[in-house]
Amino acid sequence: MKRFSFVILIILLLSVSGIYSFAQDEANVPVIVQASWLLNGEFSFVCSAIVEGYYDDEGLDVTLRAGGPVVSSLRSSTILAQDEEVLVSIEGVLTEYVEGRAHPERRDQLLVTAIGAFWQDNPLGFLVRNDGPSTLEELFMGRKSDGSRYIIGATPDAILIRAIADYFGVSYNELNIVTTGFDATPFLAGQVDALWGFWTTQAYEAEVAGVPYSFLTLSEIPNLTQPSMIILTREDTLRERPELLAKWMRASIRGAQFTIEHPDQATNHILDERCGGSDFDYDQELWLIQHSLPLFAYQEMPDCIGFINSENVESWSQTYLAITGNEFIPSINDLVDLSVLETILGDTVYEPCSSTSSISE
Repeated sequence: MKRFSFVILIILLLSVSGIYSFAQDEANVPVIVQASWLLNGEFSFVCSAIVEGYYDDEGLDVTLRAGGPVVSSLRSSTILAQDEEVLVSIEGVLTEYVEGRAHPERRDQLLVTAIGAFWQDNPLGFLVRNDGPSTLEELFMGRKSDGSRYIIGATPDAILIRAIADYFGVSYNELNIVTTGFDATPFLAGQVDALWGFWTTQAYEAEVAGVPYSFLTLSEIPNLTQPSMIILTREDTLRERPELLAKWMRASIRGAQFTIEHPDQATNHILDERCGGSDFDYDQELWLIQHSLPLFAYQEMPDCIGFINSENVESWSQTYLAITGNEFIPSINDLVDLSVLETILGDTVYEPCSSTSSISE
């Protein structure tokens, strides 16, 4: 009888344990995060939070959805606005987001809001050879030894080049611009003197090829500094589920801290099937992560990880919309909401984080 009772007790304990485990799994809220590009080292803060279990600690079951060549890098804002399953999107640049807010009629707007950013500066600019122009001013206003203008390779959507030309008082039509794709081949082959792109990707190709290069950041120009790895959410999500957003941001900040402290392990996380996958190259992703660490601005202000500078967003938006001829300028309250970060970081962090200078590669 005692033996029978003991067996029953074990069965009951196992059943309770199973129910408890099942309940724990059920407690994790499914969350979809839309990336703006392939799931490479740029998204290491999310991948590290997934693999290290930081989202689990917050009761979240996070799926990171890739963007990239199949899903345009300028569509994650639109996907977020249209897909209610997506909690947040991660944008590399402000372009589509700002354009989506800059409609006079609210019914035409992308009703999404920026709630944070993990890179305080943007890796967008021009790749140039070391024996070429050393500043944006020289690239746009200078001449080569034969008297011709520098050849600039750019994708068709590179409208910010107009803003740079306007800043230096150069007619856009006078520039020698040729259309290129996203890879660095035209630059490596010497077909262009400068290549519009990101030093987190195209610059690696130059480094592997052994081509000496420099990078000219757009942050040389006032009002063109913009954050990257920008976190966006829908207005209704921000209004109805702020606690869920706070959980996601808190775990993501931990993921960023892990990346900063352990870049080699964070690189391995990119190769996890829940992130980029085994097809990604370890050395390339490690290079990307190591080079991008200063963009987190952690060296000066570690408590500012995840912060988004409203003033930078506002000035960039006004400059961009002015050159595109859009007369409707969204207010900063429409573009940025700091309430989620306030829950995590406290309002005392605003002033020091806002004054942190931008950091470029």
